Amino acid sequence: MLAERLGARAIFAGSSYTFGYRREGTAQGLAEWGRARGIEVHLVPAVLVDGEPVSSSRIRSALREGLVDEAARLLGRYYSLRGRVAAGAGRGRTIGFPTANLAVDSPRKILPGVGVYATIATVGGRRYGGATNVGRRPTFGGGQITVETHLLEFDVRGSVVGEPFLVEFVRRIREERAFSGPEELGRQIARDVAQVRELLATVGPGIIR
Repeated sequence: MLAERLGARAIFAGSSYTFGYRREGTAQGLAEWGRARGIEVHLVPAVLVDGEPVSSSRIRSALREGLVDEAARLLGRYYSLRGRVAAGAGRGRTIGFPTANLAVDSPRKILPGVGVYATIATVGGRRYGGATNVGRRPTFGGGQITVETHLLEFDVRGSVVGEPFLVEFVRRIREERAFSGPEELGRQIARDVAQVRELLATVGPGIIR
């Protein structure tokens, strides 16, 4: 198929690549197949971090455990989710911390493990520091997992519903938990925001304005 349908002239694959029935095809076998057909096959050596190969399964495992800083180390960039701002229930605004809800553009994207994260958010063409909750909002009875971001220094007078929205995950600062009510939750979010400010100030200039 690669040669006949796609007209491939060169193929790049990892040196440990396997394919086919029961994954019996090997990278070396692919190289031999290419030579017989005049197709260049380039076998790329594994990238090692801490002496172990970087792999998609290793990255997925870090994300599911909420270790987004480890995932960033493996990826060479912050893990991000992209989509649009969706309308929410407005509960954050009532306790002084309005949030922008992310409608993720692909159901195949992996959500980081449940918790509160320091993030960098881009919306309306501008970057903001963010405190992002990935979870079920147990203080308000739970439900489906949502991704909600309180944007630092954002002008709350405007609406960004429907705008393209990018959230980059820097570090998890705590796990999600249920609080006695909105007032206790609000006090905790204030502490979260202070911690996010302190953390993002070390990431680089221009994020926290």
